[in-house]
Amino acid sequence: MPISDTSILIVSESEAGSFLLKKILREANYSCVTHCSGAVEALQYLENNPTRVLISEWDMEEIDGIEMASHLRAIERDQHRFTYTILIVADHSGEELNAALQANVDSLVGTSDLPSHLIPQIRTAERISNQINDLLIRNHQLEEQQQELEVGQLLDPLTRLGNHRQAEQSLADTIRQIDSRGGAVCFILINIGNYQ
Repeated sequence: MPISDTSILIVSESEAGSFLLKKILREANYSCVTHCSGAVEALQYLENNPTRVLISEWDMEEIDGIEMASHLRAIERDQHRFTYTILIVADHSGEELNAALQANVDSLVGTSDLPSHLIPQIRTAERISNQINDLLIRNHQLEEQQQELEVGQLLDPLTRLGNHRQAEQSLADTIRQIDSRGGAVCFILINIGNYQ
């Protein structure tokens, strides 16, 4: 199996837990693995280091895995990126599953299932994370292009007269000037209907 350069962050307060996760990942040829010993440290790391997959314990002292996932989603919204989040739980009941879904956790893996279920989950996480991040990048580029086009479109292409946006901008500028210097302004709006 080829070596994978997918960035993975392990968040575990337990040395034994982090050792086991690193061992499983190393055996599956994952080379870009980082470890944080708590949720606060992990969130600080994630603010500046985009990561494709986050593997975290559910129960931690500072902030639990659910709350960390919620904070992570807020960071991602601001930075237009996505991290697939896997929480490790002792047992996952229906209540825990609902809480995880509410916090936008992507997957739960039981501690007893780690050796057999973790790697398939990470493979799935890689595909989903790559696709979503590609879409977020494309969406951001389209939004920037749309803004550029809107700024450049102040004239109606058919009549070559100022359009509605240009009229609003000119009126706002004129009103600001009149407010600061005094005076009056007249405004005429002409609507050409059914023009061909």
